[in-house]
Amino acid sequence: MPALVEIGGKRRFELKDRTTIGRHPLSEVCLTDGMVSLCHAEVRRAANGKYVLVDVGSRHGTYLGSKRVTEAQLAHGDEVLVGPVRLRFEDAPAAPPPAADNEVARLRAMVDLSRAIGVEHDLQRLAERILDTAFQILPADRGAIMLCSPQTRRAFLTVARQRGGGTADVVFSTSIVSEVMSRKAGLITSQADVDSRFSRSESIIGQGIRSVMYVPLLYQDDLLGLMHLDSMAAVNVFAPRDLELFSAIGSQAAMAVQNALLVKQVQDVVAEEKKRLERVLESLPVGVMLLDADRNVELANAWAQERMHLLQPRPQPAGARFGTMDFERGAVAAADIHVGEPRRTFSVTSNAFSDAGETVVVIRDVTDEREREAKSAHKERLALIGQLAGGVAHDFNNLLMIILNYAGFVEATVEDADVRGDVAQIRQAAQRAAELTRQLLAFSRREAVKPRVVEVARVVEGMEKMLRRALGQHIQLATRLAPDVPRVLVDPAKLEQVVLNLAVNARDAMPDGGKLVVEADAVTLDDAAARAEGLAPGRYAVLRVIDTGAGMPPEVVEHVFEPFFTTKDQGKGTGLGLAMVYGIVTQAGGGITVRSRPEHGTTFQVYLPETTRTADAELGQSLAAGGGRETILLAEDEEAVRRLTKRILAQAGYSVIDARSGPEALEAAARHAGPIDLLVTDLVMPGMSGRELTQRLTDARGGLPVVYISGYFGENVPGTLPMSFLPKPFTREGLLARVREALASARAAR
Repeated sequence: MPALVEIGGKRRFELKDRTTIGRHPLSEVCLTDGMVSLCHAEVRRAANGKYVLVDVGSRHGTYLGSKRVTEAQLAHGDEVLVGPVRLRFEDAPAAPPPAADNEVARLRAMVDLSRAIGVEHDLQRLAERILDTAFQILPADRGAIMLCSPQTRRAFLTVARQRGGGTADVVFSTSIVSEVMSRKAGLITSQADVDSRFSRSESIIGQGIRSVMYVPLLYQDDLLGLMHLDSMAAVNVFAPRDLELFSAIGSQAAMAVQNALLVKQVQDVVAEEKKRLERVLESLPVGVMLLDADRNVELANAWAQERMHLLQPRPQPAGARFGTMDFERGAVAAADIHVGEPRRTFSVTSNAFSDAGETVVVIRDVTDEREREAKSAHKERLALIGQLAGGVAHDFNNLLMIILNYAGFVEATVEDADVRGDVAQIRQAAQRAAELTRQLLAFSRREAVKPRVVEVARVVEGMEKMLRRALGQHIQLATRLAPDVPRVLVDPAKLEQVVLNLAVNARDAMPDGGKLVVEADAVTLDDAAARAEGLAPGRYAVLRVIDTGAGMPPEVVEHVFEPFFTTKDQGKGTGLGLAMVYGIVTQAGGGITVRSRPEHGTTFQVYLPETTRTADAELGQSLAAGGGRETILLAEDEEAVRRLTKRILAQAGYSVIDARSGPEALEAAARHAGPIDLLVTDLVMPGMSGRELTQRLTDARGGLPVVYISGYFGENVPGTLPMSFLPKPFTREGLLARVREALASARAAR
């Protein structure tokens, strides 16, 4: 049946005796484009059975081919242009089906194209396969595909081929391309040289093209590009049915291109993520390696590659086996390995995947971290030992004080020379034991100290003669004192003891002679350096004692500051000298380090923080021991110590009110109607400390002088009241002198 068929579309309009064409909804051929008039044209059947095209007053005209007409008879295959819409008049019997072999070839080509959609994602190869498919189905000499961005419509890929597989030099017509892109519809001509639509396309005419087809590549109304087929051999190579087939190829090609673009986008994202991951891996401050099932190195970042010579015993080619660690599949393992000289420590963590047989290994250089951990653990161990030693010394001091003073009582009352000699031996032994407890207290940082502003260089300079005598003539002594050593806050007697103990320790390490250097210098520690030494950032005075002795192995250095640890023969050392040095330095807020190797000598380095305090005035001389008539409140929880202290004070003429705890002392003070001139209290008592007792009595009675007694000196002694401190064990003379000193200071302050 005669009909008008939309070129590049799917609509078919069968013709009646009179068929209206226009934009009006009631038109038989309804075209909604704005260039089409409401009543644009009609197709009328004449008396001879032929169909006539009649323009009925359209604004933009009606065209038959390239000619504007008002009335023209239609023939089969004529192309009618109504506005921008192209229609083809069909009035011929249906064409016989193609030969079976041609149809099979075309179906096979379409199947091949369908397969390409699913498997080919490279745009260049995909375009070539699409063109090869078109050559199998359509009688073209050359073909081309131009792909463009849907947003900008700028071409990014052009592929042109000849029938037979060679490349072709196809120049696209800018005007035709613009028309196909704007209309999103196919275009065909079998006589390009006389077709008015191609009159402005110099590229096509210039190439000698006679027949040409263009179809857009549309995916869900997005323009992905266009396809071009042409022939230079003869006119009328392409028929309207070829354009329909070419459009079908274009639809499948658009789907294939869209899939390829999506795959490319995914590949680009994956590639970018891979590059980003590589950048992250390369910038990590740790090593990352991937091992295969045989533990061969498949991948290693730059950090690991730079240290591969340390991680493996000798240079090996890429892919060499890594180490001797056992990486159990499906498990996470971690270990430290120690390599190189100087020794480095690497933490190796592996995660073996049982399914892939691969192992991810992460390597960190933890040398500094392990050293800090070892220093911290060493300090904690020393602190625990010090806490234990301090507690033992506290209890032992109470016993020693009783032994010393009661031995003194006996010595004062007996006249037998042999008995007095025995008592003297008891007192001497107790005094030696008291000296040991003082060293323990110094190590545990619980010894009473009198810190003052001190110049380290002057202390060393003042000790030089004494050091030479202590070292002997077989050891050469040298001092190097910088002019700008900062002042520090430390007990000067304790600082001298530090220098002397370190010098004597160095002397014992050089029995055959050597050289000892004592240096005093200044250093400023930043955050990193201070953290490495376990100190606060700031300026420090540095005291170095360097010897050329036998040195020490690492296992000895690790325990060198622990009390009672010694490498000397039995009876030649107590093992408390360096422990006491450690306690004195840390109590002053500083730190001490030691570096030593066998046959390379030893260096002790003491850090003491700079102080901003001004120099202290010299303290006056202590008063001589004596008695008095004042009233003293005594608080001591240890029964034997309390009885002894009360006896000494009472024999000296004082009136003593004794209590065994802080609350009991408060009750006794409340019951006492007269004045209380002095409080003598233990610093540490159960239930209420000596400090709290002092505060409570001060609130009740006003300013009250205090003498604290204790087996160790903590950090809780108040410094705002007139007070004095008497460490245990004390003698009768020491107690009475300290009491007179406290009473005299209180009177002077009134």
